[in-house]
Amino acid sequence: MKLPLTSSSRASSQSVNSGFGQWSESIVSPIRQRLGSRLLLALSLAAALSTLLVGASAWKTWTIYRSFSSAIAQSFTLNELSKDIVYYDEVLTMSARMAASTGNPEWEARYETFVPQLDQSLEGLLNLAPQQQEQTAQTDAANAELIALETQAFNLVRQGQTAQALNLLLSPQYNQQKAIYSTGINSTLDNITDLADEQVEGYNQQLFQSMLFTGFSLPILILSWAFVLLLVRSYIQERVQSQADLEGLNENLQQQLQQIDSQEQATRRESEVLQEDVGEILDAVSAVESGDLTREIPVNERVTGLVADTLNRLTEELARVLGQVLSTAGQVSRGAQQLEKASQLITA
Repeated sequence: MKLPLTSSSRASSQSVNSGFGQWSESIVSPIRQRLGSRLLLALSLAAALSTLLVGASAWKTWTIYRSFSSAIAQSFTLNELSKDIVYYDEVLTMSARMAASTGNPEWEARYETFVPQLDQSLEGLLNLAPQQQEQTAQTDAANAELIALETQAFNLVRQGQTAQALNLLLSPQYNQQKAIYSTGINSTLDNITDLADEQVEGYNQQLFQSMLFTGFSLPILILSWAFVLLLVRSYIQERVQSQADLEGLNENLQQQLQQIDSQEQATRRESEVLQEDVGEILDAVSAVESGDLTREIPVNERVTGLVADTLNRLTEELARVLGQVLSTAGQVSRGAQQLEKASQLITA
């Protein structure tokens, strides 16, 4: 039910509308006089500016995501290859020494099964990390020397000279090549880890720059569309003033004011939501920097949702890789302990 306006409320409403109209008219009139009737041109320019800024922001975000995904996938592959190389080396060493200790030919068969896998892992590491070629080449040379010594030990075992074979596998020459091999692998792992850290830091900086660009673009879009809305309002007001019905003019002005207020509130809400999303992302990045890999960012359908989903998957992959590294380290440690016990039993 629409309540009738009293004379005092009508006077107050007319005074407010008149004041706002005079203020906006004083700003827009000089510009409108220059543009003439080119309101469509102003709308086209505002739409083009909006498309340019939003498109640039989306393209930058997509570029960062694509490069980040490619770099992380390559780093994970390199880590997997390095862990496989360490594992296969321990398998070959243990198989050779167990063959020399027991004289059982099954250990030589197990050895021959893992030699191609080790060669394949070394080749894959060279293909994926050409910048590590010098260190992986040293590792490959040490591996070739170790295989030669182990092959010699197997020949001695087949001749029944198990003691000589075991002495060869425990000789300083063999241990020296093992040390060179281990040093090369550890150095490669360290370099790969440093490279991954540098890439993550670089993408974090790019992400921060992207967010700054978005924060810079939003006020420009708001100002440009506010200007366009003022032009539209002035254009409508100019046409409405030619009408004889003053009451209809006041109602139109009130509707325009409500529309502008609603748009400002919607823009403010969107800005607040975006700030909250950015705050959650920054909190999650801070948590990851502090070592907390369990923090998960809520994913939404806004522009920050892609960034949140990317960071969530990055955190999950980092946690998974760390878990695998710890698991592999435990397996290597247990294998070393078992080998040491076997050596002690043989010595005893």
